[in-house]
Amino acid sequence: MRVGLICRTLHGIDTNSTLLQLAEALSTYNVECDIFTTVDAMKIQQRPTHFASFFVVVGGQLQPVVVTEQHRETVRIFSIAATETVPFAATVAGIMGKLLAREEKIDLLHLTNAEDVCATLLCQQYYRTPFVYSVRERVEIKQVKHEFTGLHLHFPAEQFIVGDFVLNQQLAASKASYLLDETGDSRLWNSFFCTYAGKYVESIPSINTSYWATQAAEGSRLMRKQEFLQEQGCAHKIVVACEQKRYLSAELEPDFLLIAMGNLTREERRKLLQCADYYVAEEGPPDKLLAAMAAGSIPIAPRKGFATQLIHDEALQATQSTGYLYQEEDWVATLQRAKVDMETRPEWQQALRQRATMRIRDHYSMQAVTPLYDRVYRGFAPVRLPFITEGEQPPAPLV
Repeated sequence: MRVGLICRTLHGIDTNSTLLQLAEALSTYNVECDIFTTVDAMKIQQRPTHFASFFVVVGGQLQPVVVTEQHRETVRIFSIAATETVPFAATVAGIMGKLLAREEKIDLLHLTNAEDVCATLLCQQYYRTPFVYSVRERVEIKQVKHEFTGLHLHFPAEQFIVGDFVLNQQLAASKASYLLDETGDSRLWNSFFCTYAGKYVESIPSINTSYWATQAAEGSRLMRKQEFLQEQGCAHKIVVACEQKRYLSAELEPDFLLIAMGNLTREERRKLLQCADYYVAEEGPPDKLLAAMAAGSIPIAPRKGFATQLIHDEALQATQSTGYLYQEEDWVATLQRAKVDMETRPEWQQALRQRATMRIRDHYSMQAVTPLYDRVYRGFAPVRLPFITEGEQPPAPLV
């Protein structure tokens, strides 16, 4: 079986090797993968070769595109010299046509970002190629209508149109063969996913754990922390990473150095997380929390949403704890409690850190999600039946 992975741009904290890692993991299930991406999004240590050159029509104008290909074992990477949505989509369809001319067929496409739904819809319309869609975050993505008509796509139904825009995420969900929920937020069943009952599959959030843990496995974490504090010119004892600057106004003891990561690059984020003592999470997409735990930062997260599934709270499961959970905005008191644990039972807290890192590696890596992808690709998807429950509690109502 051959699957095409659509990745025009990297999502959130993904890395260049994320899709490569997934594709290589899928190869162990006899799934061959082609990756459709842009020239700048993914680079491997191999000289690309020319695959095709042609023109696409965008807004009535001819635009030249060049496609190169690279191979890494069983994975083939098509790099497209077009970064905008419409020319990228048209080029993907053009590549599919050239492959079919060589009697090479891609059986299924996997969409990971609804911004690129045009690419999958073109292949579905012109080549009858089905696709599955992984929802990693529930967001409103809008695309102007004329870009669909310009590609001669069958116009979306009225429920997917607001004014002059198309609602990409809803459109992708309705046209996909299967819809994989990777948000980690069970509350979205009622507000979004229940509309697509019959194709909904509960998946898991996943990240490139090897990237976030690479340096963490080398050398002493304490040494990295000391080097970081020296670079900052600080005499603090405890390093705390957070996402937003609003946390910086909190009244903390002078031992704490609180650093907001909003403007950090991916590499800077990794460096900080691999030396920070704690990571203060907030409600939202789970990828940042997963990355922090994979890098070895002990999580301090709100007691709601996905965090309650991911983290075994030290207050309730002391022997199996993987982090701290706080109520509402009471994170400062929880952080203070973590500091007391660091001072009074450091070995216990170090064991907690190791359990958290292992939990991400074992259950939320690209390798962990691969068996489910394989089942979905082959048509054995564990679709949710909203009228069946394994426990004594009734399933969530459709609203």
